[in-house]
Amino acid sequence: MALDGIFLSLLKQEFLPLIGSRVDKIHQPSREELIISMRTKEGAKRLLFNISAQSARVQLTNVDIENPKSPPMFCMLMRKRLSGGKLTAVTQDGFERILELRFETLNEMGDPAVVTLRKAKTAKKRSWTLSNVLPPICQG
Repeated sequence: MALDGIFLSLLKQEFLPLIGSRVDKIHQPSREELIISMRTKEGAKRLLFNISAQSARVQLTNVDIENPKSPPMFCMLMRKRLSGGKLTAVTQDGFERILELRFETLNEMGDPAVVTLRKAKTAKKRSWTLSNVLPPICQG
């Protein structure tokens, strides 16, 4: 089934109960897959992102996938930025094929920061993007 904007909006509704949960573990079993384990009030949930050309998707999963012995660089970056973070929003602009997960976390200096994980699917390209909204340098 194609992951179009309408189907992605239904998935977004499925992920809304995860708001308020904390990032527990992050794994990258393959180049195209990323698994984020989250702690909720109901227990642990695992969110699977897949950007492969044949099966691009995002879903909740219970399947155990074997991880490599050493994590890839993107996985280490995700762990550095998101570990212990709190999911604050799951958004989609209209029926675009872009899903954003916004996390509140601490940066390297221990200051609060907002980090956004964006999963995008276009006709020829599938990707995920991690962006950081740093706290203001000067507040008045």
